Amino acid sequence: MGTLAFGLGINKAAVRAVIHLSLPKSVEQFYQEAGRGGRDGLPADCVLLWQKRDAALLSYFIRQIADAAEKKRAWERYNEIRGFVESKTCRHLQICTHFGENPKWKTCGACDVCGSEPGWLSLRPKTQPAVPRETAVPGVRGTAQRTFQTDGKLIATSADGARLREILREWRRVAAKQQGVPAFVVMHDTSLDELCRVRPASLSDLLRVHGFGERKVELYGEQIIAELTKFRDSASERPLLI
Repeated sequence: MGTLAFGLGINKAAVRAVIHLSLPKSVEQFYQEAGRGGRDGLPADCVLLWQKRDAALLSYFIRQIADAAEKKRAWERYNEIRGFVESKTCRHLQICTHFGENPKWKTCGACDVCGSEPGWLSLRPKTQPAVPRETAVPGVRGTAQRTFQTDGKLIATSADGARLREILREWRRVAAKQQGVPAFVVMHDTSLDELCRVRPASLSDLLRVHGFGERKVELYGEQIIAELTKFRDSASERPLLI
């Protein structure tokens, strides 16, 4: 869903993506609109696309405000949203602290700063001009899926894949418990399923799996490759080559 008409209300629970096409007026506005996605409890994406002229337009309208107190508040909101989109700090952490929370974790593993992005963003044509900025909302990754074919990599059979999925789910549970974070912060189900299909054999292969950016590969890559290697070595049947 890409729209500016949030004021009209979006009464749909199964929104899988929210795309902002300009800089929001405040962090509160951004968070409220991002919350339109995933109300059915399934993964959803939020992407913010903005450019410097959006900021110029916001500042222009702020200067037109006559009331001094309201103008001051507007400038504060403006500075907050500029800081949010331009910062190199975890988006999720910024939002939590903005609303008065004090998380113990420092990285969510699910925003662009933490090395994650929706899979469908990488499916853009290579000739398409780059947007000024792309900011993935903190939270869960989307359901868009990609199919990869890598040298010597295998697609899981149903029984084989189910066994591998349970192994990876257990690894994720333990990793999340050790860090004191929800399991989806370590790895979302969509990424887990894709690991079972692709079965990367190296960190460079893992970078091509949906949901794994450089930061997440740095944090968990070696452990995941080790789990996949152990599973591959212990497999009792030959996987189906593609």
